[in-house]
Amino acid sequence: MGLLGIYRGKGIGSRLLQLAMQRARERGLERIELSVLHENAAARALYAQFGFQIEGRRVRDWKHDGVYQDSILMAFAFN
Repeated sequence: MGLLGIYRGKGIGSRLLQLAMQRARERGLERIELSVLHENAAARALYAQFGFQIEGRRVRDWKHDGVYQDSILMAFAFN
């Protein structure tokens, strides 16, 4: 999931995540896993706000314009 810069900070990401989690629960999923770029503090904070926990890190697993970045692995478990 991602948003263009002009749409960030308007609650759209929160709403999309809320709806995705609602659909997952309705379909009987027990767990959601995701990865997010380490440098994307806003996305990591959003996921944490919704109860996602950090479970690990993939080092230098994403490369863009010759620059490597780490990914943070996060998950949410429905109770």
